[in-house]
Amino acid sequence: MQKEAMKKEKPLTPDQKEELRAWIDTIVFTEGMIDHWLHGTMEYPEFLDSYLTNHVTLNSLLREYQTEADSLKAVPKELHDPTNLSLPLLQSIQNTVEEMKGLKEGRDEDIAKIALYARALAEITPNSPIPSLTTLHYTVKAHVRHRWAELICGMDYRSVTILEGLNKLWDVPGGR
Repeated sequence: MQKEAMKKEKPLTPDQKEELRAWIDTIVFTEGMIDHWLHGTMEYPEFLDSYLTNHVTLNSLLREYQTEADSLKAVPKELHDPTNLSLPLLQSIQNTVEEMKGLKEGRDEDIAKIALYARALAEITPNSPIPSLTTLHYTVKAHVRHRWAELICGMDYRSVTILEGLNKLWDVPGGR
């Protein structure tokens, strides 16, 4: 599954590797930068655009989430149970968690991918403004958190730091 999702990836040049390492170090080791990253106020290196454009699982997660959110808007609240996610969205969440679990080697490229996954999860599970939160946001968080310990077990410190930033964001009322 992971190879299929990342099949169009090109090897990084030495300059790109250096830029990637600096970017990851900034996110992980500079106070407050994980929050900036997860809030979408920090950019990623330009060469990651091709990775994002061609990433099957990440794009599927975002697409299925939007489809689910749109379907919830179209149906009166009393007729739809948002805690019962659609099979395609559940599968996308499952695939995302499985791919993240496979990125435990601590390579800079893997840590960058963890950061991209974390940001996508932050985008589809916002924490603010509080009145706009829906059961869908909580349900998606619950499905990821259900496998949280399994997900971070054995991961590189930098990856865990990024994911713990996401977990803290989810715990703060009005945090996103």
